[in-house]
Amino acid sequence: MTFKWIFNGEEMSKYIRTTDVERDIGQNRTADLHAVGVNDGRSFRRTVADAGTIVVTGLVIRDLPEKRRDIARILMTSKPVKLTFSDEPDVYYMAIAEGQTSLSEVFNHGSIQITCRVPDAVALAEDPLSQTSGASGELISITNAGTAPTAPILTATMAGDNGLVAWTNDKGGVLQFGSPDELDGETKEKSVHALATGYSGAPSGVAYNTAATNYPNYLGDASRPNKQQGRIDYKEDYTGGQSAVPYFANGNTGDWGGPSIYLPISGGSSGNFSCRTRFYFGSSVTRQGRLEITLQNGTEAAYQFVIRDSSASEEQYRCELWALDKALAEFTLTSAQIGTAGYRQVTISKIKDELRFEIGHVSQKSTGQLDRSVVKSYTLSEIADLPVDGYSVWFERYRDKEHVLMALNDTRFDWLNVNYWKDDPNRFMADDVVTADVATKTVYVNGVEDATLQRVGNMWDSFILPAGDTIIQPVASEWAEPFKAQIEYREAWY
Repeated sequence: MTFKWIFNGEEMSKYIRTTDVERDIGQNRTADLHAVGVNDGRSFRRTVADAGTIVVTGLVIRDLPEKRRDIARILMTSKPVKLTFSDEPDVYYMAIAEGQTSLSEVFNHGSIQITCRVPDAVALAEDPLSQTSGASGELISITNAGTAPTAPILTATMAGDNGLVAWTNDKGGVLQFGSPDELDGETKEKSVHALATGYSGAPSGVAYNTAATNYPNYLGDASRPNKQQGRIDYKEDYTGGQSAVPYFANGNTGDWGGPSIYLPISGGSSGNFSCRTRFYFGSSVTRQGRLEITLQNGTEAAYQFVIRDSSASEEQYRCELWALDKALAEFTLTSAQIGTAGYRQVTISKIKDELRFEIGHVSQKSTGQLDRSVVKSYTLSEIADLPVDGYSVWFERYRDKEHVLMALNDTRFDWLNVNYWKDDPNRFMADDVVTADVATKTVYVNGVEDATLQRVGNMWDSFILPAGDTIIQPVASEWAEPFKAQIEYREAWY
């Protein structure tokens, strides 16, 4: 039977006939000792564990040049990746190839030895385990049946308004996000979801080809209007999601053109807000296109984000940020900043006279979590009382040229209470999801990292689960409806 191992998603037995796999037993540990005065011997301080090592030896048979290049392509990762062996399919290692891998070639076969380093020196369970409590305050018993400590992910899903998400354990550890002193009194105000829609079908109140824009004409020439025309199809997009996808009809007439969507925003006011748009913009060397995402004040553009590729000879992600008819910034994002595939996301938010744009790459569609983003912030006195009552997206191509593939996947607009953002940023609303990742010491709200929730003195390391049993208790505000608590972890072995 062929021994199989998978590195970074690639089945290596297609290239290598494995003859030997050398894995560590336990950790490579070194005792930290020091001399005490003139006494014989040394005093023990602690034990220091080094990274683990896995060595795979095998044969490469036939087609050596091609296989040598394929193996190099697979091994040359910039960070640790998943490594799995067929004799223990239920676990994996996070490993990176180290040193110079060489292939000794003799006629039509050659021997090869690959050294992989495992920074944490542990094997992780392929399938995570989870324990759920229906109410904060209940004790949750966790059993780590592995031999190595493992870092859990603690998730709290709000059942209603809440001022505190905290976790305690039987080792005296505490994690606290929010304030235990916050009261549910007269000053309590919550944000309002004014617009929250996907695009599996036409959303309620939609209007077409009436979007406000800062680009009504080509290069400002009134004799060359950019035209809103064409239609929107609601169908599967280029990533498999359900989205609003443009159908262009501008042809050779006009310059930039294409269909647009307009949606009203209820409760229109000049208050604080956050508007998140998840979209697809698949630029390439030959394609051209422009996508305008606009928050409107009547028929005028109040705030606008534009992403475009105006070149037919290079891949571009040119971005523009607008407030009223004023261009605040124009800059180019690289594929490293905005991602090479999948959805992108822009969030436009305003708190009094502070305007913020965040453009990022969506790493997890279900939570909207970003793995990278670019943030631009501005203080503008003229926006403090600027009303917003509409939302629009305009898809554009240049004449009949090959266009950038575009789609609108999800929109959410929330009115935000001023006190919530300024005076008590750690308060949560119904359906908010607060996630604490113990491994990275990071807290997220609805999939977006929230640095304002970090507190000095949080005992992150005490929540690493040792082998054996641990008891964890979730804690909410006394006046709040208990949140749903979930603890997810992977067992690990030395």
